[in-house]
Formats: sequence, structure tokens, C-alpha cells
Amino acid sequence: MSVAAVVTAPRSLSGRDIPTLESLYEAAGGVNFTPGWVPRRKPILWSEPRPEFVPAHWTYEDAKAGLDAAGRLIDVSLAERRNLVMRNPAPNTNFETSRTLVCAYQMILPGEHAPSHRHSSHALRVIIDGKGSYSVVDGEKTPMETGDVVLTPGWSWHGHGHDGDEPAYWFDGLDVPLTHLLEPMFFQEHPQKHAPIESVVETSPYRFKSADIARKLDGARADNEGFHGPRITLEAPTMPPMGLTVERLQSGEKTRRYRTTANTIFHVMEGAGETTVGDQSFSWKRGDNLRRARLERHRPSRLVGCAMVRDERRTAIAVLELLPVRGGGVGASLFLRRVSGAHAPVLPSPVQSKGAEQYLAGRFDLGRTEMLHRCIPATLRQGMRLD
Repeated sequence: MSVAAVVTAPRSLSGRDIPTLESLYEAAGGVNFTPGWVPRRKPILWSEPRPEFVPAHWTYEDAKAGLDAAGRLIDVSLAERRNLVMRNPAPNTNFETSRTLVCAYQMILPGEHAPSHRHSSHALRVIIDGKGSYSVVDGEKTPMETGDVVLTPGWSWHGHGHDGDEPAYWFDGLDVPLTHLLEPMFFQEHPQKHAPIESVVETSPYRFKSADIARKLDGARADNEGFHGPRITLEAPTMPPMGLTVERLQSGEKTRRYRTTANTIFHVMEGAGETTVGDQSFSWKRGDNLRRARLERHRPSRLVGCAMVRDERRTAIAVLELLPVRGGGVGASLFLRRVSGAHAPVLPSPVQSKGAEQYLAGRFDLGRTEMLHRCIPATLRQGMRLD
């Protein structure tokens, strides 16, 4: 004897007798409505942001020790990327560093070649220690040297290799959590494992050289209100959710406290110092990373032992700041950023039957980043600084 499950079709609200609020709630729930006026554990709106991610500090010293151990225990044939992900210590986090960003330390050994792949999320690298390492992005091979910032726009084939004599280490930053939130995540491994190299260049839109960054900082000015030292924007038009700035602080300099709604990760490119976030203080040095809490008052202060020494008058430190969802320049005080564009087109189902690439590019005649980021409403703000 077999027993078949009986599925009751939802009853329409039309024509039903609904004499009480309780019966309305029950009837509405039966057809997947929820009244907007009822109290709920998580309200639909609230008076100010409720950040769940907490301030955190990751040290290059710890990461390097872990990666060196991983270098002895696992190679890139078993793990495409030998990396240690910076998981935020907030409860119930999986891998995320902040709500919209995931960051990691990565290492590659001399002679290794990490396989090529691509994904809809954007990525960048800040090279902490590297001589002879390189990146291949869409067939273009570019060096990854100490102090460089290297970009990988979404849906670009990319892989890494190392022709040097010592291990190379770098910081990775990706907007994977944002992609998960908006849901257009795609990933593909390269059919040939390693994408063919079509050109070898020193200068590329994908690479910001350390020397060029330092030269631009030399010509930059601090803001007049004391919130930031001299800082520059690294323009990445093919990576619209990420705002990349490098900031220099003089030895002994203190900046004013401020609050912001932006998700921000600081990577220390040179120097050492201390940052106060709320009532917590973090001492950091070259290669470290700091996740700032949203709406907590924050101040990098009391810089000591800075390593970027040009002369006695210009001891300096540079910090890289990642600010997702970007659509304009960096303001000096209050700043709002909007991302222009329409909502994403509706994808036919199932997407898999046609292939991800067709839907990300060809079918809708969109660039590889446009398709992803048209999912961002025009009113979504990157961040608001609250003095």
C-alpha cells in the first residue's frame, strides 16, 4: 500500500469571509502575503544602520607563517589558490571580511603557475613581497612586484605565476559577498587550465606600479579638515563597486575621528601605527589589514616607526582603502556616491542551458561588468561619512 502526499493548493483571498485580523493574517500567509504593519523580530525599516560585522585586525606575520606552512603541505595542483581568508570574527560569519568584501593573503612559490579561471566578482591584489611574480589577465602578462596594485575585473580570465627565486605574498580583495547578495555569481575554470599568454607588458590598465603610486602621493594634498592625509584614487572604471584610494600619513600625524556607513578595509602598504575604532585600539604595521566598523568613530593615530622614509621631513605611510559601491570621486567631508544604470534584465531560465557567458555578455550586448552591476539600483549609496 502506498501513501501519496496530498498537497493543498493555496486558497484565494477573493470571496473569502475574513471577519477578524487573526483570520486575515492566516489567510494572507496562506497565499504568501505578510501585512506590513505587524510587529516583527527584524523590522522592515529602522532608524539607523545596524552593523553586524565587527572591527578586526589581521597580521601579515601570522598570515606569512600560515602560508609558509601551507607551502610545505599543499601545492596549487590541489588548491587553485593557496590563500588564507580573513574571516570576520562576528557571529555566524562563514568567510566574509565585511558585508560586501572578502579579503585574503595569498602566496605562490617559485616556479608555480596557478590555474586560470574567471568569476563575475571583481578582484584586486596588493603585492606585499614579490620579485618575479606575475599575473595574466585576459591574455596579458604583467609583473606583480612589491608595492604594486594589480586589478582583475569581473569575468576576466586570470592566473598567476612566479619566475623569481623567493616566495611571493600578496593581499587579495574581492566583492564576492556583494555578488552573492545581488545573486549574479558565475565561475568558470579555463578549459586549457592555463590561459595562453598573448602579450607581455610592463605598463597596463590592470597594474598600478609602486613607483607611480608614490609619485602621485608626492603631489597630493591632505584634506583641509584633518580627516585624511594626502590621498589619491586608483581609477578602476571596469570595477565599479570598488573605490580604491591610497593614503599617506606623516610620522607622528594624528587624524580626526569620523564615522562612515561604507564597508572599509585598510591594508598597510608601508609603515606602522595605531588606529582607534570606537573604544578599541589596534597597533598595526606593514602588510597588516584592518576592518573598520561601520558608524564607529575611527581614527588612525600615533604613527610610529614608519618604513617609507624619503628624508627626515617626509617619513610617510600609505594605506589602501576599499570602498564598495562606487560611482564618483572621494569627497573631503560628507560624501554620497550613486551608481547609475538600470536594473538588470531578467535572465531566461535555466541559465545553465545556454551558458553563463552568453547571458553575461552576448545575449544582452553588455560589457562583462555592466551586466553584473546593473543589478545595483541607481539609489544605492556607497557610503556617507558622519563627522
